[in-house]
Amino acid sequence: RFIEIEKAYQTREAALEAARYELRVQLAAIQALRAEVRLAEKRLSDATVRAPFDGAVTARLASAGQYLRENTPILTVVKTYPLRLRVEIPESAAAQVRVGSALRFTTDAAPGAEFRAVVRELNPALDARSRSLTAEARLAANDPRLKPGMFVQVRLTTAENASMVMAPKEALYQVAGLTKVFTVRDGRAVEHKITPGAEIEGWVEIQGGEIRPGDPVVLTRQAALVNGMRVRTAPAGGR
Repeated sequence: RFIEIEKAYQTREAALEAARYELRVQLAAIQALRAEVRLAEKRLSDATVRAPFDGAVTARLASAGQYLRENTPILTVVKTYPLRLRVEIPESAAAQVRVGSALRFTTDAAPGAEFRAVVRELNPALDARSRSLTAEARLAANDPRLKPGMFVQVRLTTAENASMVMAPKEALYQVAGLTKVFTVRDGRAVEHKITPGAEIEGWVEIQGGEIRPGDPVVLTRQAALVNGMRVRTAPAGGR
C-alpha cells in the first residue's frame, strides 16, 4: 500500500514539474511575442510621417516603394486654416493702418462675395523700392472658397471710416451651438446673439447683435443670466 502511494506521489510530482516547465515555456513565448509587437510598433512609428500642423497635401514628391534618404522631402503640405493675408499698403495710406485695422477683400474665385480680415502684424519700415508697407492680416472666419496662394483685391478700412466692436474673449458664452454676449443697460442684462470674428490678443471681434462701443459686458457667470434680469456691475478687477 505504501509503495502504491509513493508511486502515485511521484507520478503527480512529475506531472506538476511538467506543468511548471510548460508554464515557463508559455511565459517565454509570451515575452517573445511582446518583443515582436514592440519591434513592429517601432517599425510602424519609424515608417509613419506626421505633419507638424493640420493642413492639406498639395504635392506628392515620392512614390510608394521608393527608397528615401534622410531629410528627403516626400510631400508638400500647406496650412488651410487660419489663412493669412499678405498685403502691400501704399505709403500714402501707411499712417492710417495699425494692428487691428479691418480689411475687406474680394477674389475672382468667388464672384460677388466679400471677405474680412484683421491686421495682425505690420512691418516697422517701408520697402525701399516699392515705398509700400507690408502687413499681415488674419481672416475673420474660415471659408472653404478661399485657398492658399490666391490673389485678392483688398479694400482697406481705416479708423477714419469704420470702427470694429471687440470684447474680451471671456465675455463670449456658448450654449446650444449659439454664441452670446451679455451687456448691461440700465441695470439689466441684455442678451445678444453674435458671430465671433477675428481674435487679437484676447479680444474678439463682435459681429451681429446691437452692441455699441463702450457697452459694459458680463465676464463671468453668464449661464445664470436671462435677458432682462436685473444685475449689479462691479469693477473688472473684482469680476
